[in-house]
Amino acid sequence: MEEITTRFIKYFPQYLNEFGSILSGPKRFMAKRELHTSRLFYNSLHFLVLSLFVTVVARAPLLLPEDNLWIFLGSQAILCLMSVVLFAASLRLSWRIVGGKATFRSFFVAYAYFYGVIFVMTICVFLIAEGTFKFLEPELYIEVRNAIINNTKQPTIHSSVIYIPLVILTVGYVALSVWYIVAWGAYRQLNQLSKRHSVAAFLISVPFNALAFGAVFFASSALA
Repeated sequence: MEEITTRFIKYFPQYLNEFGSILSGPKRFMAKRELHTSRLFYNSLHFLVLSLFVTVVARAPLLLPEDNLWIFLGSQAILCLMSVVLFAASLRLSWRIVGGKATFRSFFVAYAYFYGVIFVMTICVFLIAEGTFKFLEPELYIEVRNAIINNTKQPTIHSSVIYIPLVILTVGYVALSVWYIVAWGAYRQLNQLSKRHSVAAFLISVPFNALAFGAVFFASSALA
């Protein structure tokens, strides 16, 4: 355990550098790397695990009193790996239909990196929105939080301040969606196909991704 911890501590500066590079230029990041190699496969797993750890640590203060941190970490790890495998398979099948030749490993590596970034940024947006709500309406925030903890009826909210965190959530998640559309170009580069094929693969992936999401949602409900 100590050896694993030391390895991840040493990897953390590289993780931050890779995270920033992916966030600022996902296509450029993938274009410079050989996604089919074993070295990058294991590196993508390190990136994914560290992203998972960061999000769990960030979400720890939001856990309910009866929640166990280690059980939560374990369930999130299962869902995280399951998501990457299923969505990578969905992407490979979608691109395969339109003529793509990239391997499953290449899709797994690319999606593991992208998923790690999306995972962290999603919780960041949520924490910013919640922190804004807590700062603007501290008493109301406590009431809402207590209602969640005690599983009681939520208080009636009359304050228009509630729209501010909702706007933050909306803008943040729309921005992430736009980022992923840009990142989609990395799959086109990976398969060396045209934009027309890219659009077709995107449309084909929608029902496959819906099935993958359904499986992950079902597993999440089972682990809750």
